[in-house]
Amino acid sequence: MGCTKVANAAVNDWITLPEMKDIDSSKIFSVTFNKLVAIEDIDGIVIFQGGNFVPVEITVNGRQAFVKPSHQFIPNTTYEMRIFIGDRRYKMNFESIGSTESGGLIYEGKKDVRSYFANDQLIKGINHYIVNLKEGYPINIYVTNDYEQRYGKGFAYEEMLSMIKSIEAKRKAKP
Repeated sequence: MGCTKVANAAVNDWITLPEMKDIDSSKIFSVTFNKLVAIEDIDGIVIFQGGNFVPVEITVNGRQAFVKPSHQFIPNTTYEMRIFIGDRRYKMNFESIGSTESGGLIYEGKKDVRSYFANDQLIKGINHYIVNLKEGYPINIYVTNDYEQRYGKGFAYEEMLSMIKSIEAKRKAKP
């Protein structure tokens, strides 16, 4: 990819596309160009949220590029997609929908909690999320700032959903 072109994109060079709302958590974006394109023609397509890049897989077919994120979008979260092609720079903000078919993730803000795993010590200001699976009781997830900075916001949520789906499949049970 043309890294030099991407790095030299100035702030005022961006073409802003209309914002999208209520994007499904597993959305695969379709980007349509005005001419046939090959993967080599695209300098880059990236998605990021709050400074964290979301890994994507890009495939091209004729005039369309398909952008598939490596994991589901966090519900009720704003993202930005940037497209680099030739000397053109495009950006689009989008917001994921509030919940998914299997439930949703709700950010409850910072919370002080007592941790059984830390000799009942009070841990101050930990990020608190609730996973609502629409069956049974919601699941509380507590994530430290350094964990989110290292792995990205929502990584713990994705890990939790993977574990739950695995348990459901093996035990044929719902949480």
